[in-house]
Amino acid sequence: MHEGARPPATLPLLYSVLIVGALVGFGAGALFLNVDGRTVSVRAHGETEWMYQDTHGADHPLDPERFGTPSSPKGLEILPIANRDTNTSGTAFTGLKDGQVFSLDRTMVEGSVYFSGTDRTALDSVDSKDSAEGEATFTGPDGAMFRVVFRGMMPLDFRTQTFGGVAINQPVHANSGFGTDKLYTEYTHLLVQGLADVYRDGRLIVKDNYLWLAATRRAQFITNADKQAGTYNSAQPFGDMIIHLVLLPYQLLPDGSYANKPIPTGVIGLDGQEQGFFHINYRKNISMHGSKFFTTTPQHATSTHAH
Repeated sequence: MHEGARPPATLPLLYSVLIVGALVGFGAGALFLNVDGRTVSVRAHGETEWMYQDTHGADHPLDPERFGTPSSPKGLEILPIANRDTNTSGTAFTGLKDGQVFSLDRTMVEGSVYFSGTDRTALDSVDSKDSAEGEATFTGPDGAMFRVVFRGMMPLDFRTQTFGGVAINQPVHANSGFGTDKLYTEYTHLLVQGLADVYRDGRLIVKDNYLWLAATRRAQFITNADKQAGTYNSAQPFGDMIIHLVLLPYQLLPDGSYANKPIPTGVIGLDGQEQGFFHINYRKNISMHGSKFFTTTPQHATSTHAH
């Protein structure tokens, strides 16, 4: 173009088209940012499962009709052998090895839950960018109303790996190397580990208590050994979805230290003792948004597993 010549009339129109296109593209990217797997939200409401502390023992063994004996076990789809205690003679299952929050003693209550987590950091890090928000409510077996309010991520010095606070699409439990080896492997769409305050009938009963919130689906046969043995079901690799809300008796104190103290729930368990933890399972009316693997609401969970 010669000096002093005017640019073609089409150039301003081209610039306008490019600018508008860029803005539209940016807007579309922002609109669909929550479905790229970095932010997942879950919610549920309605009938909810309250888990008591397990009461089984030598004088109250597991029902042999349901769970069999060490030489002929049953109910393996409900309770793994790894989480069963036996009597000294090895002839009966007497209870659960980890019966505090993975109990067979349960009752139905009502509740609702909403949690959202954003996963921007792979592992625990001093500069974790993970974030979450959420709240849950549920009634107790005694009719009390409980409210759990999420406050923030676990501090870096927490003794358990939290994946920066939020994990998305992460296998947990069993031989996954994370969680407990006394449960079957579960596939976690959203896992949040942080601190929460708990209220009973509007009164604060515990502050900065450890919280585990996980939206999981049973996926117990996933290892190489399972595939080689032919037990991996590629046609239906996932089981039912459950949203687990677990608050262990573990609190962060004002001085930055931790204390193992029972949560004063005020609920008397089946063993006659006050229950010192919460494990609530939301199994109905579950919806999930933001997952890159699931774009529709999974089928409601209906089965009862020991988790």
